[in-house]
Amino acid sequence: MSRIIKVTGQEGTHEYQAGLDLKKIFEEQIPTEVEDFNLIIATNLTLFGQEVKDIDIVVIGQFGKGFVRKLKFKPKDREEYVNRNVYFSNFCFVIELKNHHKEDVSLGNTGNLLVKYNGRDHDVTYQSNKQKYSLLRYFKNFDEIGYSPYIVNLIWLKNVSAQDLNQMTGRKPHNYLPSNFKIDWLLQLACSENTPYESGLSLEGKVPFFAFSSGVRRENGYDLDNFDKAFQLFNVVKNNAGNITRQHFERLTKKILTGQKYADAILNTDQNGKFVIFSGRAGTGKTVKLLTVASDLCVNYGFRCLILTFNFALVADLRRTLTLAGIPDSAGQESVRIITLHKFFIDLLEGFEIFDRSSIPDDNTFFQKYPEYCQSLIEFIEAKKALGSPLEMAKNQQAIDWDYVFIDEAQDWLDEEIDILYKIFGPSRVVIARASDQMTRSGKSAKWVRPRWKPNIDYVQTNERKSFRQKVNLVHFANMFAEKFGLPGWELEPNDGFVGGKIIVTSTYTYELHQEQYELCKKNGNKAYEMMFIVPNTLIVRREEEIHSSSNGDGSETKKIVKLSSCSLVKEYEGKIDFWDGTNKDLRREYPVKIDQHRIVPYEACRGLEGWTVVCMNLDEFVSAKAKAYKNEDDSDQLSIALETEDEKREKFVNQWTLIPFTRAIDTLIIVLKDMNSPFSKKLKEVCRELPEIVEWME
Repeated sequence: MSRIIKVTGQEGTHEYQAGLDLKKIFEEQIPTEVEDFNLIIATNLTLFGQEVKDIDIVVIGQFGKGFVRKLKFKPKDREEYVNRNVYFSNFCFVIELKNHHKEDVSLGNTGNLLVKYNGRDHDVTYQSNKQKYSLLRYFKNFDEIGYSPYIVNLIWLKNVSAQDLNQMTGRKPHNYLPSNFKIDWLLQLACSENTPYESGLSLEGKVPFFAFSSGVRRENGYDLDNFDKAFQLFNVVKNNAGNITRQHFERLTKKILTGQKYADAILNTDQNGKFVIFSGRAGTGKTVKLLTVASDLCVNYGFRCLILTFNFALVADLRRTLTLAGIPDSAGQESVRIITLHKFFIDLLEGFEIFDRSSIPDDNTFFQKYPEYCQSLIEFIEAKKALGSPLEMAKNQQAIDWDYVFIDEAQDWLDEEIDILYKIFGPSRVVIARASDQMTRSGKSAKWVRPRWKPNIDYVQTNERKSFRQKVNLVHFANMFAEKFGLPGWELEPNDGFVGGKIIVTSTYTYELHQEQYELCKKNGNKAYEMMFIVPNTLIVRREEEIHSSSNGDGSETKKIVKLSSCSLVKEYEGKIDFWDGTNKDLRREYPVKIDQHRIVPYEACRGLEGWTVVCMNLDEFVSAKAKAYKNEDDSDQLSIALETEDEKREKFVNQWTLIPFTRAIDTLIIVLKDMNSPFSKKLKEVCRELPEIVEWME
């Protein structure tokens, strides 16, 4: 006889106590004749690598013999409910725990469950569904599992009685657990979410029965030990993090606003408060400061903070740091959430019903109409405010429920986007970081300081010039490049206490060179994550693939053409170097979950990232492509137009872009040139000749 129920998590928390309560229910109410079962009740989970990472409880179980319960449910292809015997052999539940009392719990207009945080309604149903699919992807991506069982997502209202819950729901179908319940209530909800199937078999000579299964396999090694191992992944990665990663996530838990000159402005929630700007060159710590201030406001002041940036690779990197720091992302409570700018505005446009995503055939069509959509949203908000109406969204209401909004790479925003943000949140709840020399979206810098509708707004601005990322030699190299390549005024101030650094220029990146540099990276306390490869489009393989969906119920199948991409380095070094491929659209929305993977990111997505060692692959090909793609969109500065030719503007644009990958490395910058005799390569060689003591030029 083997009856094992294991509860894991942080003892002393509400979630862990709820796990113990569940254990007691299973121990007392699973039939005694079931001699063989194994359950894991995992609490306080962090799904490392997932956008939605914080999970209260996961229950996963296998039963050798199984057991039967008579339950009421609606079988597939039937309209009426029936009472039937249901055989349970395994299940998988993800449970969102809420400690709200009944007066703070309600059903919204759409039927979703709402709870109040700080006087505002939060959609728990939306949150619960997001957790379900996050857990599904987590299991599927975990090597030792590789698939996902069917997951039933439930919401446990620990302070709402069964009587009050029935009164609130009118006994209509739902997925809510009351404060106290018997196992039959839990299994009844499971059958509502995952309809049992007619097995066609009989149980001990009785009539045919229905069966419930989440597909938690026993064969091929898919036992609960592998799921338990998946639940421990976060601790494994955190305990084995490299020095740079550890320094970043340890900093986030410290209080930094006290004594800072911008603290009063940030903590002033009055709409007439000051607008805060972190301004500076690449590597001066703007993004890190945004992340740290947001974490401080969350952990030490209880605020909810949203961070918006441009590229998926940076979003993934920042999420990884926040996850390791233990900063919560649970919507409704104090939290920090990071998403791309376009994800945020798409949620707004859909939520306010400005456009319907299903009516847009592709991304190109959307972005062609994007300014028009934004202008329509501005007019909609103005009309609402003129009538004194609250800003209520048809869906995605959580998109605007934030105390502070932090903007990374603010120099690249459109005027319409700034207008929308100010009208929703107000300037005193916005904190931005900008670098006027790192524009990649257009040729003109965004106007944040004096918005058109409120030109006299007061603001606090920092001007960072000292490099806090790169060692002294790398700063000298970047400054020399800026001087020789016609970028006056760019100069960074080196941090004299951060000595060292080297640059290697080569025409071929060999495995021997890689091994040598990787060993040096590890010798300095870093892991593979801190060695980053930046690649041009010429190393990205793109293809289309036809995907066949499951049956539609009428015998037909849905076919869809999806665009896929991957980096050729992955195949070239297969079996030698393990990569996380940030050029792969399926991967780049998540971050690496293995400690022995190097990152690959496109040049266009490297802004804001950093690594101890950075390899710029085929840089001359990237430079050439940028020169060909240049379009002059800066018509705001007539004096500049008069003094600069089109070729000079193009060259300036390309050189500013080149400085972005040049400022990603902390200790070692490796530049790979496909053609050592290209005009760019020859000019770069002139820079390197000026710095022979820090640059190794390998023909």
